[in-house]
Amino acid sequence: MKVLVVGSGAREHAIVWKLATSPDLLDVYCAPGNGGTAVLAQNLAMGSATEAECDLLAGWAFNNNIDLVIIGPEVPLRHGMADSLMMLGVPVMGPTQAAARIEWSKAWARDFMKRHGIPSPTYEVVEGLETALAKLRSPDTKYPLVLKADNLAAGKGAAVVNDANEAEDAITRMQEMGALPTEASAVKVVLEEFLRGFEVSALAFTDGSRVAMMPPTCDYSRLFDGDQGPLTGGIGSYTPTSHVTPELWAQVERDILDKAVEAMASEGVPFKGVLYAGLMLTDEGPKALEFNCRFGDPEAQVILPRLQTPLEEIGLAIADGDLSRVGKIQWSDEAAVGVVMASGSYPFGKAPPVPVTGLGDVEEGVLVFHAGTEAKGMLSLQGAIPPPARQRSIIGSLFSREPAFSMPEDMRLEGEIVANGGRILTVVGRGPTLAAARDAAYRNVPRINIPGAQYRTDIALREL
Repeated sequence: MKVLVVGSGAREHAIVWKLATSPDLLDVYCAPGNGGTAVLAQNLAMGSATEAECDLLAGWAFNNNIDLVIIGPEVPLRHGMADSLMMLGVPVMGPTQAAARIEWSKAWARDFMKRHGIPSPTYEVVEGLETALAKLRSPDTKYPLVLKADNLAAGKGAAVVNDANEAEDAITRMQEMGALPTEASAVKVVLEEFLRGFEVSALAFTDGSRVAMMPPTCDYSRLFDGDQGPLTGGIGSYTPTSHVTPELWAQVERDILDKAVEAMASEGVPFKGVLYAGLMLTDEGPKALEFNCRFGDPEAQVILPRLQTPLEEIGLAIADGDLSRVGKIQWSDEAAVGVVMASGSYPFGKAPPVPVTGLGDVEEGVLVFHAGTEAKGMLSLQGAIPPPARQRSIIGSLFSREPAFSMPEDMRLEGEIVANGGRILTVVGRGPTLAAARDAAYRNVPRINIPGAQYRTDIALREL
């Protein structure tokens, strides 16, 4: 079986890793991949940032008889890559462009939730820069509020603001970072009620009608300890959480995920793939802060290690529109804590490339998922080893001192991993309890040396 994973982040590395643990020998490709996926899969020098690139990649999947495509990020879904694959007859795990609108247009998603009675904060959609500024300066506007860019913004399009000055600064910053257009008339923002409570990520597999909930996870958006600093794309996560009971999770499934999937189908845009609801658990019950059309990052890094049902079987069932054929999806009882190591300039600037060392010193069983990395030398060639040579033992040894396979002496060239992005690695500790998983993660983060890197020291601490 040949599987293509689209994307280059730690989420995609986690997906590739999960596929590589399959009892069936899979031939896995990743486009474009990173330094971590290069060890497990064949990286392809093909992007998916534009519609043209997505069409080329879909054509490659068709021409190379790919049996399943799993689309990781939201951008290729926004460009309709799933639609192109469906037209070519290539099974895909990911929603159509129309269904993915639930993420790529915050305004549409808010209107959608309101139409179908999905619990969510009150909001107002404002178009045009001058109109937005006038609204933010109005004495009738209540602060704090949440300001969101309408379009996809790679984690840079949301801000919690306490007054009009902060709101104006946030809009300017979003324009500078590309989250909002610089043309005044094209600015479109959503002003949302600020909710107080506990945030939880609710992810589910769905085939367009059936919903299979994943275990609850919690992520951290603020850069610094104590939930201080700027918002990021996600700087850490853990699962499970003591704040969610089975009864509450059943309520979330019934009132939010099930209702959303049914509503999408009723509007003629059935959603097939992974539907992700960012929730706030309030005194009035759970409310949906937003919907995403794919696995979360860094949620995927802690939730996929708990998945026991083969991911490729789930993906094929979703593509065929019959999730029931895989039966009840199985999850382990273990806990997982993920700590993101980011560059010192994240999330505002790009840091120069630096070497990553110490990966061989990480304890066995602790997972390291790459994001902003590139493999150099012999490491960049490991993905090209023919599938029969990639024994299952490689999985356990990826994160230990011993190599998974041997090479002739004359082929043992120097290899290294270079950090070249904002979020560089996610270190995932696992254990029977959150405390044990957290200890494992934080014992191993210092063993990895990335000059100038930063990370939070309080991931999952609130649970303990």
